[in-house]
Amino acid sequence: MVSPIAGTVIRTHGGVALCRSSGVSTSDIILVPEYPGAVACYLSGDAPKGKLTGRFDINTCHNAYNWYSQEALPQTVNIVVRCVHIGATSRFFYAQVADADRAKVALTHIGDTEAVLHQLAVPVECTATSWTKVEFSLPSGTFRPGGLITLVFALTAWSGGEARLGEVYIKR
Repeated sequence: MVSPIAGTVIRTHGGVALCRSSGVSTSDIILVPEYPGAVACYLSGDAPKGKLTGRFDINTCHNAYNWYSQEALPQTVNIVVRCVHIGATSRFFYAQVADADRAKVALTHIGDTEAVLHQLAVPVECTATSWTKVEFSLPSGTFRPGGLITLVFALTAWSGGEARLGEVYIKR
């Protein structure tokens, strides 16, 4: 483990930083954009047309990925995050859209610690225009504490819409 800042622990796997836990004495993981090791991609179809940026909301102190598209049809970019599974009892993320009729944020897949990616039958979505805490559960699968889990978020926007994915919390 590396401690670049007093009271902060970076957890690593194979030398790659995976997540930051706030405080040495806790088991909580808080992933803040830009999540260490996160990948922006698209899972199917043509490359989406839009702009992915980082954003900090000074009014609410939320740090976020911001996806914007002027295309008439919905454009989706995926943020794929891996972190250590700590056997958490509480899991949630913060999300917001600029206009509920033109954007959404969804957790669409969760990968278990055996690297099996589970598509959620019903994605966990947010279309709220204010920062919203969105809770989620793990699907059936193998989730061993200490193993890596994968979270796949879809940020979708169209016609000038903006989708924002903020912090991800995994808490005991």
